[in-house]
Amino acid sequence: MGTMRRILILTQKVDRNDDVLGFMHGWIAEFAKQCPRVTVVCLEKGECHFPANVKVLSLGKEEGRSKLKYVSRFFLYIWHERKNYDAVFVHMNSEYVLLGGLLWRAWGKKIGLWYAHGKTSLLLWLAEQLSDIVFTSTPEGFRLKSKKVHVVGQGIDIEEFHSRKPRVPKNGEAFSIVSVGRISPSKDYDTLIDATEILMQQHEKVRVSVIGGAGMPRQKDYFDYLKKKVREKGLGRIISFLGPIPHKDVPGHLAQADVFVNMGHTGSLDKAVLEAMASGLPVLTCNEAFSGVLGAHRDLLMYPKRDASALAQNIKRIARLGSKERQAVTSDLRAIIECSHSKKDLIKKIVEWLFGGEPVAVAEHYNERARGKYGENYEHHRWFATPVLKAGYDMTKAAIERYALKEKRISFKDCLELGPGPGTWTKVFLESHPRARFDCVDISKEMLALSQKALGTFKGVRFFESDFMDFYPGKQYDFFFSSRALEYLPDKEALFAKVASMLKQDGVGFIITKTPKYLRSSLIGRNIASLHRGQISPRAVKTILVRLGFRHIACYPVTMYIPIVKSGALNALWYRIWGGRRLNVISEFFSESYCVIFSKDDN
Repeated sequence: MGTMRRILILTQKVDRNDDVLGFMHGWIAEFAKQCPRVTVVCLEKGECHFPANVKVLSLGKEEGRSKLKYVSRFFLYIWHERKNYDAVFVHMNSEYVLLGGLLWRAWGKKIGLWYAHGKTSLLLWLAEQLSDIVFTSTPEGFRLKSKKVHVVGQGIDIEEFHSRKPRVPKNGEAFSIVSVGRISPSKDYDTLIDATEILMQQHEKVRVSVIGGAGMPRQKDYFDYLKKKVREKGLGRIISFLGPIPHKDVPGHLAQADVFVNMGHTGSLDKAVLEAMASGLPVLTCNEAFSGVLGAHRDLLMYPKRDASALAQNIKRIARLGSKERQAVTSDLRAIIECSHSKKDLIKKIVEWLFGGEPVAVAEHYNERARGKYGENYEHHRWFATPVLKAGYDMTKAAIERYALKEKRISFKDCLELGPGPGTWTKVFLESHPRARFDCVDISKEMLALSQKALGTFKGVRFFESDFMDFYPGKQYDFFFSSRALEYLPDKEALFAKVASMLKQDGVGFIITKTPKYLRSSLIGRNIASLHRGQISPRAVKTILVRLGFRHIACYPVTMYIPIVKSGALNALWYRIWGGRRLNVISEFFSESYCVIFSKDDN
């Protein structure tokens, strides 16, 4: 693992039965799978069941302790446990960062803050200053300007909220609407009540279940107001307030519903909506944070805030979807969660950022190259400065033309490229297919700027500065391409799993990557920097692809290199001999890079 991945987690409550924060139990359990030691400090402790490598310490709210006692216990715990953790993860409560931040910095502990809410404050700004990294679910979830922010999606338990067949109401059966969340003015249940009244006036058969409780006095007053409003409108038999239920029981209630509605104005990515998407439910929301999440279904699934008429109309549209249409919507929503918001992948990202920092190193490396040594001449220095480099360019272009551009089964309608660099190969694709649409994702801001400049004359090209594992476009693609970026992503299986979720059925992937030569390098005394030690063999790539269900997998040499003799002409000659054949023992030995092509289909 490298660094000992021992982590201290600070959170408000650890209780698997809590209606709002019960999900944190699952997060901690996932941390325990990825970290050898997990220490948790929480304000309140309820029922919890963890493996032996997890230790939970409560500040004592469940015992009725005073705030002074909370603070004294906090400092006691972080001091006493200081040798048992190497990094700190604070969930939502920025106060913990303010209390312990200076000590953690003095002890050399890396501090990560999770914050996913539309509101900002001076306390949050101070916590950001003390933190090393800030994690959030969407750009709207952290609205302070900061270079420390990493958008990592949410953490939904895919297995707990398992997929199910679409529920189709029987003749005469009411269409079932469910909403989950705290009873609070910010959740705007008024709009749901008004929309229900409109539906009843239009003689629509519906029933509404509201799951959630009121905690604060102001919320209880709001709850009383809602119940009174329901009675006055004569909707008491239609709308049911079920109160708070344990988080672990929510999937069962979702399984009995036909649509999930969310009226919240928080501006952050509401977990309850994502959980409904994972469970196979269509969702309706007015929350702007979902605008970039719902993909092609945004118009169907979003409505204006406080617009009860629009909400009622959208509910009717969902109710009238045919089984195939509904299946298409719910399958896409489920895929979005699997691709970008799974609990396992979220915790993995957090752990890697706290203990590894690989994405940071890659971004800094290429930012420095683009703005420093090479600048705007990066492409020339990379591919044309010497005869050997020029031969490498010609071989790579020939491989792209042979195995991708001339491949009839590839559609270039919607394409995704990981690591476009200065746009060298994107331009080759677009010159051959000028109507292709490309989404280009690169972690290096400076490289992306070079790419934008090189591809400025082409329409249909979009650029995204992001770690690829944090990227979620809300759509799927016909073609995935990447050149020389695979080695920088530490978890190859997670990468290919993400590619699988982002490819359409019959979609094709084409990846060029360096051939590992670690043994040869060590024998000749050449040191390979740690940044480039993520190279993977063709055999290992094929094993992963087969395990993930890809078909038509084939590897070919791309750039050939004859050791010691630095001759572009000889390298090119060697490619002409081996370039048209599948990779074998001889061509792999002489290949400096290879390509793998694969497809996602049922054939």
